[in-house]
Amino acid sequence: MTAFNTQSYSLSRYGEYSLLVSAMLTIMVGAAIAPGLTTISTQLGVQEYAPLLITTPALGAILFAPLFGRLIDKIGARRTLLISLWGYFIFGCAGAF
Repeated sequence: MTAFNTQSYSLSRYGEYSLLVSAMLTIMVGAAIAPGLTTISTQLGVQEYAPLLITTPALGAILFAPLFGRLIDKIGARRTLLISLWGYFIFGCAGAF
């Protein structure tokens, strides 16, 4: 059993806002998709699976949490956050193509 790191950190106001905004990403996906959910599911031909379109980002967060927890331990939280945000941006823009 490993012990938690009890070292305390102080964040600047910019750091606090950065954490708040990055934590809201999964919630914002659901808020952006929900109004057009019926149109999206009809276009994709998956009307019966429409509720899964909202829950899929949260499911991805749950499934990848252990992987990113280990990555944070290896390369640090800031670097992992930046890698994650770039991946979020790339995969988010991939839908346009």
